[in-house]
Order: sequence, then structure tokens, then C-alpha cells
Amino acid sequence: MRFRRILSVSAILFALILMMAGLPRASAQAADSAHVNRLLTDAEHYANQASNDSEELETYTRTKAGWETHAHQLERIREHVNNLGKVVQRLNEARSEGSPWQQTTIDRINPLMHEMAMQLTATIQHLTEHQGEVQMKPYQDYVRATYEVNRRAARIISDYVEYGKAKSKAEVLGQQMKAPSSGESE
Repeated sequence: MRFRRILSVSAILFALILMMAGLPRASAQAADSAHVNRLLTDAEHYANQASNDSEELETYTRTKAGWETHAHQLERIREHVNNLGKVVQRLNEARSEGSPWQQTTIDRINPLMHEMAMQLTATIQHLTEHQGEVQMKPYQDYVRATYEVNRRAARIISDYVEYGKAKSKAEVLGQQMKAPSSGESE
């Protein structure tokens, strides 16, 4: 799992390097905002909670759990998605503080958040209308789709956070390479 994440982040970094190679450099690029980075980490936290709880709900479709258990788990997921929505709102408000990559990340998180909310709403609506059918394929399909949307959104948000960390490390290393060592003579 960790190897996949490292490989995924490496692939993203490589693709960004290739894309950026031909672009002209701005003379003074805005620095990353620590506030935006904290909000992105918060978004990652809530997205991962929604994903984990969605995975648990998906396992309920293979048990004899009653509709009340499903409803309780959907409520937990809804709380996480709502908390994520609050963080995304704060990210949108802080967008102008962010560096270009942070602004792009915020722009890309918005549709993910929307998709998570829409899919969850559809699943809750289906359960509300068909409480006695939690073992039936249509409900199971809704739950599976909710899990997939939440899992993929959480992974994408996590990749952005990991990219930010890798970028910061690379910048620190770059600055260290530029700084003259104390043993060098002029």
C-alpha cells in the first residue's frame, strides 16, 4: 500500500516535471501557504475518514445487518463529508493565499467534494425509500459506488498533500545546495 502511494506520488512528480520543463519560469513564484497546507491536511483527514467508513458500510452489504445499522453508518459518512465540505469552503476562502499549485489543488478538490456529496445523497435517498432492501443488488450498487467515489477522492486528496510535502523537501534541499558551505573560500 505504501509502495503504491510512493509510486503514485513519484509518477505525479515526474509528470509535473515533464509538463513544467517547457514552461517559462515566473521571476517570483508565490511561496506555499502554511495555512493552505494545514487545510489540505484537514481535507485529507476527513476524506480518509469518509473512505474508511464507506468501506465498512460496503462490508455490511455482505452481512445480515439491518437497515438501522446501514443508516447509522451513512450518518457517520455524512458527518465526515460535511466536515470535508467545511474545510473545502475554508480552502476556497484562502485560495488567494496559496501558491499556484495549491490554487490548482483547491480547484480540483471542489468537484471531488461535489461528487462525494451527490453520491452519498443518492445512497441515503435510496435507503430511505427502500429500508427493507439492504440485501438487494440496487442498494449494494449504491453503497459500492459511494465507497469507490470516496476512496478515489481520498486517494487524490492524499496525493496532493504528499506532493506538497515532497515539493517542500525538494525546495529545502535546493536551498541547501545553493548555500555556500562554511569551508569554501571566495
